[in-house]
Amino acid sequence: MKSKKLFLSMLLASTLLMSSLSVFAAPAAPAAPAAPAPAPYVPVVGTVTSTPVTIVGEGTYKVGTDIVAGAYVLLNNSKYSSYYAVSSDSTGDSIIANENFNYNSIVTVNDGQYLKLTRCTLSPILEVPTIDYTHGNMFYIGYHLPAGEYKLQCTDARFSAYYSVSNDALQKDITTNDNFTGQTYVTVKDGQFLKLSRCTFA
Repeated sequence: MKSKKLFLSMLLASTLLMSSLSVFAAPAAPAAPAAPAPAPYVPVVGTVTSTPVTIVGEGTYKVGTDIVAGAYVLLNNSKYSSYYAVSSDSTGDSIIANENFNYNSIVTVNDGQYLKLTRCTLSPILEVPTIDYTHGNMFYIGYHLPAGEYKLQCTDARFSAYYSVSNDALQKDITTNDNFTGQTYVTVKDGQFLKLSRCTFA
């Protein structure tokens, strides 16, 4: 009888001991963290214009019918200056933006607009990730050029040089611009557009 009571006492003590130990047991290992999302693609900034896959020649194009809406790089294909015009109708009288340029420009167009190209070709901006720094007229910051400060040098002593920094490719929202001779400095941020005329990077 005594041995039975002793056995029950030992069993109860063992159960209480195991219960108390479970309170101080090490917590379960945390779940493994989810795999990080892949880093976004960042184009490599270079110094030579790449060869685009899609090339559209001279003419007038209706956006949404002939070409899709979006951003495009225009490249001069003549010894003379090039020209483009974005219009809201086919008469060509309602011009939204236009420009003459010697090497390249950048435009964004929307459905229903008309884009006229003279002495230049057009390619989607994603197919032209690099622009020649020594000749380029327009750059998309964060894509063609890193953000930061740049030194500019006038390339024609007969005329003043010009630069502009804008928040849109058609340069309707210009944040800063200047005519200058000799040299100057400009600071640009990702998402902005830098336009150069008669000047280059020093």
